[in-house]
Amino acid sequence: MQKYKFVNLLLAMALCLGVGYASARATSTQISGWYTSLAKPSYIPSDWVFPVAWTILYLMMAFSLWLLWQRSHNNQRAQIAISLFLIQLALNGLWPIVFFSLHQIVAALAVVLLLAFAIVLTMVAAWPVSALAASLLIPYLAWVTYAAFLNAGILAYNH
Repeated sequence: MQKYKFVNLLLAMALCLGVGYASARATSTQISGWYTSLAKPSYIPSDWVFPVAWTILYLMMAFSLWLLWQRSHNNQRAQIAISLFLIQLALNGLWPIVFFSLHQIVAALAVVLLLAFAIVLTMVAAWPVSALAASLLIPYLAWVTYAAFLNAGILAYNH
Protein backbone atom coordinates (compact mmCIF):
# COMPACT_ATOMS: atom_id res chain seq x y z
CA MET A 1 0.00 0.00 0.00
CA GLN A 2 2.86 2.40 0.79
CA LYS A 3 4.24 1.82 -2.70
CA TYR A 4 0.99 3.05 -4.25
CA LYS A 5 0.95 6.12 -2.03
CA PHE A 6 4.42 7.04 -3.28
CA VAL A 7 3.42 6.38 -6.89
CA ASN A 8 0.32 8.54 -6.42
CA LEU A 9 2.49 11.33 -5.00
CA LEU A 10 4.78 11.10 -8.01
CA LEU A 11 1.78 11.21 -10.35
CA ALA A 12 0.36 14.26 -8.58
CA MET A 13 3.76 15.95 -8.83
CA ALA A 14 4.09 15.03 -12.49
CA LEU A 15 0.63 16.44 -13.24
CA CYS A 16 1.14 19.74 -11.42
CA LEU A 17 4.74 20.25 -12.49
CA GLY A 18 3.77 19.22 -16.03
CA VAL A 19 1.23 22.05 -16.17
CA GLY A 20 3.92 24.35 -14.80
CA TYR A 21 6.41 23.20 -17.43
CA ALA A 22 3.88 23.68 -20.24
CA SER A 23 3.05 27.14 -18.88
CA ALA A 24 6.73 28.05 -18.76
CA ARG A 25 7.14 26.92 -22.37
CA ALA A 26 4.18 29.06 -23.48
CA THR A 27 5.59 32.01 -21.54
CA SER A 28 9.30 31.82 -22.31
CA THR A 29 9.04 32.54 -26.02
CA GLN A 30 7.17 35.79 -25.35
CA ILE A 31 9.18 37.23 -22.43
CA SER A 32 11.92 38.86 -24.50
CA GLY A 33 9.56 40.10 -27.20
CA TRP A 34 5.95 41.05 -26.67
CA TYR A 35 5.98 41.05 -22.85
CA THR A 36 9.09 43.26 -22.69
CA SER A 37 7.37 45.83 -24.90
CA LEU A 38 4.44 46.21 -22.51
CA ALA A 39 4.20 49.04 -20.01
CA LYS A 40 4.07 47.49 -16.53
CA PRO A 41 3.14 48.76 -13.07
CA SER A 42 5.91 49.25 -10.52
CA TYR A 43 4.69 46.39 -8.34
CA ILE A 44 5.77 43.69 -10.80
CA PRO A 45 8.61 41.63 -9.28
CA SER A 46 11.84 40.72 -11.03
CA ASP A 47 11.56 38.00 -13.66
CA TRP A 48 13.47 35.46 -11.54
CA VAL A 49 10.72 35.50 -8.87
CA PHE A 50 8.11 33.86 -11.11
CA PRO A 51 9.76 30.46 -11.74
CA VAL A 52 10.84 30.17 -8.10
CA ALA A 53 7.38 31.04 -6.77
CA TRP A 54 5.57 28.83 -9.27
CA THR A 55 7.81 25.82 -8.63
CA ILE A 56 7.12 26.03 -4.90
CA LEU A 57 3.39 26.53 -5.52
CA TYR A 58 3.14 23.60 -7.95
CA LEU A 59 4.83 21.33 -5.40
CA MET A 60 2.41 22.47 -2.69
CA MET A 61 -0.49 21.93 -5.09
CA ALA A 62 0.76 18.43 -5.88
CA PHE A 63 0.93 17.56 -2.19
CA SER A 64 -2.59 18.94 -1.73
CA LEU A 65 -3.88 16.82 -4.61
CA TRP A 66 -2.10 13.78 -3.22
CA LEU A 67 -3.72 14.26 0.19
CA LEU A 68 -7.13 14.42 -1.44
CA TRP A 69 -6.35 11.43 -3.62
CA GLN A 70 -5.47 9.38 -0.52
CA ARG A 71 -8.97 9.99 0.81
CA SER A 72 -10.90 9.65 -2.45
CA HIS A 73 -11.87 5.95 -2.30
CA ASN A 74 -15.64 5.87 -1.69
CA ASN A 75 -15.51 9.51 -0.59
CA GLN A 76 -17.72 11.73 -2.71
CA ARG A 77 -16.47 14.93 -1.03
CA ALA A 78 -12.88 14.07 -1.90
CA GLN A 79 -13.87 13.24 -5.46
CA ILE A 80 -15.64 16.61 -5.81
CA ALA A 81 -12.60 18.39 -4.37
CA ILE A 82 -10.34 16.57 -6.86
CA SER A 83 -12.66 17.49 -9.74
CA LEU A 84 -12.54 21.14 -8.72
CA PHE A 85 -8.77 20.87 -8.31
CA LEU A 86 -8.47 19.63 -11.90
CA ILE A 87 -10.69 22.46 -13.15
CA GLN A 88 -8.55 25.08 -11.44
CA LEU A 89 -5.40 23.38 -12.74
CA ALA A 90 -6.76 23.56 -16.29
CA LEU A 91 -7.49 27.28 -15.82
CA ASN A 92 -3.98 27.66 -14.46
CA GLY A 93 -2.61 26.15 -17.66
CA LEU A 94 -4.91 28.24 -19.82
CA TRP A 95 -3.90 31.65 -18.45
CA PRO A 96 -0.34 31.81 -19.89
CA ILE A 97 -1.62 30.70 -23.29
CA VAL A 98 -4.25 33.44 -23.33
CA PHE A 99 -1.92 36.11 -21.95
CA PHE A 100 1.48 35.30 -23.46
CA SER A 101 0.72 33.29 -26.60
CA LEU A 102 -2.51 34.97 -27.71
CA HIS A 103 -1.68 38.43 -26.25
CA GLN A 104 -5.24 38.75 -24.97
CA ILE A 105 -4.82 40.80 -21.79
CA VAL A 106 -8.55 41.29 -21.15
CA ALA A 107 -9.40 37.63 -21.69
CA ALA A 108 -6.43 36.63 -19.53
CA LEU A 109 -7.78 38.80 -16.72
CA ALA A 110 -11.11 36.96 -16.98
CA VAL A 111 -9.27 33.61 -16.86
CA VAL A 112 -7.19 34.55 -13.81
CA LEU A 113 -10.30 35.79 -11.97
CA LEU A 114 -12.05 32.50 -12.78
CA LEU A 115 -8.93 30.69 -11.59
CA ALA A 116 -9.01 32.50 -8.24
CA PHE A 117 -12.69 31.62 -7.84
CA ALA A 118 -11.99 27.98 -8.75
CA ILE A 119 -9.20 27.83 -6.16
CA VAL A 120 -11.59 29.13 -3.49
CA LEU A 121 -14.18 26.50 -4.48
CA THR A 122 -11.48 23.82 -4.37
CA MET A 123 -10.40 24.92 -0.91
CA VAL A 124 -13.97 24.95 0.38
CA ALA A 125 -14.60 21.47 -1.02
CA ALA A 126 -11.25 20.15 0.25
CA TRP A 127 -11.54 21.48 3.81
CA PRO A 128 -13.87 18.74 5.17
CA VAL A 129 -11.73 16.10 3.48
CA SER A 130 -8.33 17.44 4.56
CA ALA A 131 -7.73 20.78 6.22
CA LEU A 132 -4.06 20.44 5.31
CA ALA A 133 -4.87 19.92 1.62
CA ALA A 134 -7.05 23.04 1.66
CA SER A 135 -4.47 25.05 3.62
CA LEU A 136 -1.71 24.16 1.18
CA LEU A 137 -3.65 26.11 -1.45
CA ILE A 138 -3.66 29.38 0.55
CA PRO A 139 -0.29 30.63 -0.80
CA TYR A 140 -1.42 29.65 -4.30
CA LEU A 141 -4.62 31.68 -3.92
CA ALA A 142 -2.59 34.63 -2.63
CA TRP A 143 -0.19 34.42 -5.60
CA VAL A 144 -3.02 34.10 -8.14
CA THR A 145 -4.78 37.08 -6.55
CA TYR A 146 -1.52 39.02 -6.92
CA ALA A 147 -1.27 37.79 -10.52
CA ALA A 148 -4.77 39.15 -11.16
CA PHE A 149 -3.61 42.56 -9.89
CA LEU A 150 -0.55 42.33 -12.16
CA ASN A 151 -2.74 41.40 -15.12
CA ALA A 152 -5.14 44.27 -14.34
CA GLY A 153 -2.20 46.69 -13.99
CA ILE A 154 -0.78 45.65 -17.34
CA LEU A 155 -4.22 46.06 -18.86
CA ALA A 156 -4.55 49.57 -17.38
CA TYR A 157 -1.09 50.60 -18.61
CA ASN A 158 -1.57 49.25 -22.14
CA HIS A 159 -5.15 50.14 -23.11
